[in-house]
Amino acid sequence: MADYKKLVEISIYHSFFKNNECKNLSVIPSGDTKTVFHKTDLIFNTTGNKNTVYYNADFIESLLAYKNDDIKLFFKLIKTDHSFSACTELEPMQGKILYFDSSSTRNIEDQLYLNSSEFVTANDSKDVNDELFNNVLTRVERVKLPVGIICINLSDLILNDNLTDNKNHYAIQFKARQTYWRYNIIQTNNNPFHNLIIKDNRQNIEFSENESVKLSNGDQANRIISTQPIPHCQYQDQQFDLVGIKDNQETILMKQLETPDIKNVSKENNKRISELYIYC
Repeated sequence: MADYKKLVEISIYHSFFKNNECKNLSVIPSGDTKTVFHKTDLIFNTTGNKNTVYYNADFIESLLAYKNDDIKLFFKLIKTDHSFSACTELEPMQGKILYFDSSSTRNIEDQLYLNSSEFVTANDSKDVNDELFNNVLTRVERVKLPVGIICINLSDLILNDNLTDNKNHYAIQFKARQTYWRYNIIQTNNNPFHNLIIKDNRQNIEFSENESVKLSNGDQANRIISTQPIPHCQYQDQQFDLVGIKDNQETILMKQLETPDIKNVSKENNKRISELYIYC
């Protein structure tokens, strides 16, 4: 039985998900890269957010024969569902595609990050018409672009005929989308409070003062918005309480208010707003 060992590992992280493990992107080798795998007896495997290439230690010569050639391994980042765009802090890039190259990395805790800043931004992109993509993107993919392309130079993985995974851990980190949470409280009882406030039990997030507004359907509402954008996450654990004040006495009207749907986001004055409606 062949003795396969790790050649390189690519981990995809996303702060939206529990444990930062990205769950809505897959990593797929390009057609030419699959051909290289076949010639050099490399095996590609995905487990969770980790994508690993293994080499045959009993047939290492087939790989080392290419160490001085300009061999590039290309991988495509493909959305597995539509939630990626909704949960990711990344502006649309018309005519561009994310691009990550092993020749440019940041070393953090034994992982080589391919994104240029703490999180992926539009700076990590190239024009889709760059000749670099000529043999990477298919005609169909140029119409419906993948999220991004990862380029791993084979020469970066082989040092003096020594194949070791000590420095071959690459990573990409996406950031969860942040929005201002705006609560519209419609009071249905006959004893309205003098004031309404929202309190964060953890005292991390502050909210604006209550403002009386008329909604598009004609209902009167009390509007309260966070004073800072709040990161979305797969399992929202915010603990916001709606508090009513009357005669200087505070009464908790609702505990652990609803959290917004990541897909329902509007933009006002360059602010992303998550709208919520509460009846009390």
